[in-house]
Amino acid sequence: MLNVGRWFNADVNARRRTNQRRRLSPGRMRLTSLRPNSCFVIDNDAAARRTVVNALEGRGAACTELASVDELFAELNKFAPSMIFLDISLRDSDAVEALRGLASRKYGGAIQLISGRRTDLISRIYAIGIRRGLKMLPPLAKPCSVRELRQIAADQLNKLDEQDQGDFEDLVVDLDLALQMSWVEVWYQPKIDLRKKCLAGLEALARIRHPDFGIVLPAEFLKHASRPSLRRLTEHVIVSSIGQWREIKRVGFAPKIAINVSADCLVNVDIAKLVREHQPKDGSWCGMIFELKEDQAIRELEIIQEAAAQLMIYDISFSIDDFGSGHFPFERLKQFVFSEVSLDASFVRGCSENEQNAAICRSIIELAHGFRAIAVGKGVEDPEDLIALYRMDCDLAQGHLLSRPMPMNELLPFLRMKARSTLALDGHALPNLKQVDFRDAL
Repeated sequence: MLNVGRWFNADVNARRRTNQRRRLSPGRMRLTSLRPNSCFVIDNDAAARRTVVNALEGRGAACTELASVDELFAELNKFAPSMIFLDISLRDSDAVEALRGLASRKYGGAIQLISGRRTDLISRIYAIGIRRGLKMLPPLAKPCSVRELRQIAADQLNKLDEQDQGDFEDLVVDLDLALQMSWVEVWYQPKIDLRKKCLAGLEALARIRHPDFGIVLPAEFLKHASRPSLRRLTEHVIVSSIGQWREIKRVGFAPKIAINVSADCLVNVDIAKLVREHQPKDGSWCGMIFELKEDQAIRELEIIQEAAAQLMIYDISFSIDDFGSGHFPFERLKQFVFSEVSLDASFVRGCSENEQNAAICRSIIELAHGFRAIAVGKGVEDPEDLIALYRMDCDLAQGHLLSRPMPMNELLPFLRMKARSTLALDGHALPNLKQVDFRDAL
């Protein structure tokens, strides 16, 4: 006999799951609709793939790494990116198979062939894409520079995103639902000590792993979030970071984790209670760093002072984030207790060539040291800028040049591998850092 009750309950549950998915993505994307500011990087060479991804993520693009045509088509079932970087030789497949499949699916984004093979071969494959009606960009020969890759991405993604933004105007990410469904993850980006050339800390960054569209960046899920939602997100990141710190410590590292907080959260979230309840009880706890935007530190100084005094009991210190963007009055700066100052990425970018950026960076670093604080150069994307920061006596650096943010399932194996080798870079004369790859320090 048919169990009507079981059938009815299953049907209701299925509809409930469908409605939950719709809350996160009211507009279903067609394959021909392009997700703004996104790229697929398809290359069977992991190192070459990582070079491209670092360059693109430094520009702000959300990247998906793939090694084969099968992986490409599996991801296309979730969403279509604005742009695809495609090598000719792939794992168990090749670029021609990829182009045929993209054409049959009427893919509308730009395709950038990138290869170290013969020019005549690359030209023939490029012609195949043109004949099949795909938007082919002029082929790019390996090896290619970070600036070249970033410029291509900037030109193409801006153009394509303007054309296709209309398809995504109804895309709304419900942060509360994402927290409820455990879709929110904490990723970590390493901070490097420029003197010792070793891991000095981690910054915790929130990501949503969307069931259909993959990784959703904060720019997409924070813009519509309410203050109560942001408070719940802050609680989640604090509790998760403390728990994951234990796992990180077990592989041989005990770094301080930096977390972005707002003045509103300092007032309305009982952070002291969260830390008391979740911090390790064995005395191994090394504390945390709360990063506060400079403009909020200026406006809410009195509130922050009280919160900072309480949180110092639990070894939590403060960092002024994106310093240089908010015109912090020096008189008020003397009243704020901070352990770090993060240079705004807009000043770090190009500081090796732009005299004004260099002067601002140098002044902020000297100011931080004058207050006995650590200077952190954020958004480092170019090797020459990294060298410039070192010569300015900047203490720490962070950015896609050194390491992209990583989820825990990537971070832990990464740290285990590094724990078996020395963290310091031996055999390199300082201060000639042009021969030093700081990424090896991780």
